[in-house]
Amino acid sequence: MQIDRNKYLNWRTILIDTGVLFALFASKNGSTDLKIQFINKLITHLCKYQTGEKEDRIIQISAITISELLTKESGQEKINRVLKILDSDNVEFLSFDIETALEFNIRLQPYLQGDALHQKAKELGFKTQDYGMARQWISKDYMIAMTGITKKADVILTLDKKTFYPLYKEFPDTKCILAYPELFKHSEQFVFEYDYANVDNFINNIPFKTLNEIAEENTPATQQSLFEPPSEMQ
Repeated sequence: MQIDRNKYLNWRTILIDTGVLFALFASKNGSTDLKIQFINKLITHLCKYQTGEKEDRIIQISAITISELLTKESGQEKINRVLKILDSDNVEFLSFDIETALEFNIRLQPYLQGDALHQKAKELGFKTQDYGMARQWISKDYMIAMTGITKKADVILTLDKKTFYPLYKEFPDTKCILAYPELFKHSEQFVFEYDYANVDNFINNIPFKTLNEIAEENTPATQQSLFEPPSEMQ
């Protein structure tokens, strides 16, 4: 039977975008921001628990993301710091290798021309004077996206709903997930489900009932816990 990798419970290979990694660093540094704290809970949960099929999850990080960690540390020191905050034995660092580069050029050639990139920058809200910066930003996002596709990530986690997520809609091969608490059903400790249906509502600031709000409405007042973890999480 084919496993449905769209279900949160069955996400096995998860590529983390740069913004998610930065948020995780902020969490470890004591940030009290609720969105930052949720990132910590989400990544911790993914690292700690197996999939519904009893598979170990694999956290993937692109070499492009490592290059965006603008610190004075050596390459190995950066990698060690990333491994420490993830606290997982199943972390893969994905190089932008020849296979990915060739796929990148073949599949993205229509989007990499100057006019196409400028049009995309305009669609994403960049001003004309910022097109040079936008070209670099968009190209890097395309590179991370193509790394996830060629390495067959089940999902890519991002916080970038302005540029990365809209760019990723060009590529249906892998699911791009916005890692915000409003789009997940979750309790204080566990994460259960992703709300694919309301992503556009969330991006466009259209009101919707979150999965947590729906769960609370359907939970009897006498029940102590609104959320019970699936058996594989116990």
